[in-house]
Amino acid sequence: MSAHTPGPWEAFESIEEQPWPCGAPQAVGTRAGKGARGTLVCDMRAAGPLDGPYSPNETWANARLIAAAPALYEALDDMLTISSGHPDGKPDHAWFDHCEEIRQRARAALAAAKGGREGGV
Repeated sequence: MSAHTPGPWEAFESIEEQPWPCGAPQAVGTRAGKGARGTLVCDMRAAGPLDGPYSPNETWANARLIAAAPALYEALDDMLTISSGHPDGKPDHAWFDHCEEIRQRARAALAAAKGGREGGV
């Protein structure tokens, strides 16, 4: 299996950068890097009414979740690595030294996936 495209990723409105002949009402994407020079990771179109399944709101939420994937992956990978430090499965002392920093990274990644809100989607 190959490695994923490195982060950070960002969600962006793509209709202006890549206009489609059908004139889709809401087009968003996720790209690696910032701005127009970023590498496209995915492109999505809202296909439903203003709220509910496939709506612009749901499409943006999906784009934010995808954009947060590299940060979520790193935080979870570090958490599992540090918490599995002893052969008996108990966390080693490094867990206590680094857990607050990892929690902050995990919170920030989840907040980004939730559109900047730590409390909920």
